[in-house]
Amino acid sequence: MYKSFIRQLCAFTLVLFAGSAAAEPITYDFSATDFSPFGESGFSAPDTITGSITLDGFNVLDIDLTLGAHTYDASEVAFDNHGFYQIAGGVAGAINGVTWGSDDFWLVFDTTSLAFSSFGYSIAGVSDFWYSETGTITTGTQVPEPAPLLLLGIALVSLSLRRMIRKA
Repeated sequence: MYKSFIRQLCAFTLVLFAGSAAAEPITYDFSATDFSPFGESGFSAPDTITGSITLDGFNVLDIDLTLGAHTYDASEVAFDNHGFYQIAGGVAGAINGVTWGSDDFWLVFDTTSLAFSSFGYSIAGVSDFWYSETGTITTGTQVPEPAPLLLLGIALVSLSLRRMIRKA
C-alpha cells in the first residue's frame, strides 16, 4: 500500500507540474515628469510622458509609447536585467544609452519593488536629450491560474475516494 501511495504521489506531482503554465506576461504602466534638457535645442519637453510596456520574462511583447511623432512597437524595444534594476529602452542607441537626435529612450526601474529610477529620451531631428528621475511604475495584481489548483483538488479527492473504497 505504501509503494502504491508513493507512485500515486509521484504521478500527481508530475501531472501538476506538467499542467502548470509559464508565468503570465506583466504590463507595467509608467509616467515620468519634471524633465531636464541636456542640450540647448529650445525644444520644450512635455510635462508628463506616460506609457506601458508588456513583458514576458525578458521579451517585450507590446509597448504603448509615443515620443514626438514616433510611436514605438515591440520590435524597436529591448529589456534587460541588470541585477537590482531593469532597463527597457529603444534599440537605436543600445538598450542602456540614448542616441541624441534619434527616436530613442530608456526606462530604468525595479520590477520587484516597482521603484522608478529614471526615464530619458531623444526625438528624431532634435539634437537634445531629456531626462527625469521623477516618475511612477505600476502594474495590475497577478491572479494565480486556476488549472494547477483544480488539478490539486481533483488529485486530493481521488486519493480520498480511493482510500475509502479500499477500506470498504
